[in-house]
Amino acid sequence: MTNRRQFLTVSIATSALVTSLPVNASALLANSSTMALGDFVFDNRFLPASQMAENIGQRSTRTYPISGDVAELWYDELAPAIAKGPRNIGGLTTLGELFVMARLGHDAGLTLAMHGSHQLTTDGLPISHTLSAPARNRRRFTAALASGAPWTFAVQSELLALASRSVTDRFEIPDLISNDPAGQMTLHSWLLTPRA
Repeated sequence: MTNRRQFLTVSIATSALVTSLPVNASALLANSSTMALGDFVFDNRFLPASQMAENIGQRSTRTYPISGDVAELWYDELAPAIAKGPRNIGGLTTLGELFVMARLGHDAGLTLAMHGSHQLTTDGLPISHTLSAPARNRRRFTAALASGAPWTFAVQSELLALASRSVTDRFEIPDLISNDPAGQMTLHSWLLTPRA
């Protein structure tokens, strides 16, 4: 489990990185007019998900912590909000939570517009990342990782960029395979957007 000192160290490092990013990346995060992400669902059992939610929550996006069961959140909060009008919903969760959200979202007129798979050690250190998104977003994500940006920042940047524009590429719900090798875990980033 991560202690307060480790959390603060990562938070300070992330803040320092944001201020040293190229102007266009920093502007994307600072410009509230590009923030079309209405809701962000995160599994609060994982520090990277909680850190990403804290950053996104500072940008007027409603954040929802979960720990395995998304049905109550869906029926109590998200479904009523969707009934009032189209919404973009993003998340950083386990694959099982993504699968349920994608199925419920599909029934409400949403579709998967981005899916990332982030394999980590149980200490939260990155092993590998894949991103299913439009080519431009994949290139920027890869470039951000290569420049040394924290992977959660790179994911957040592309999630917000995609949420702020119409996405034409759509992706299938991934197969529900959740057997992580010993000493590893996989988190999944995702964006659900209204179907065209």
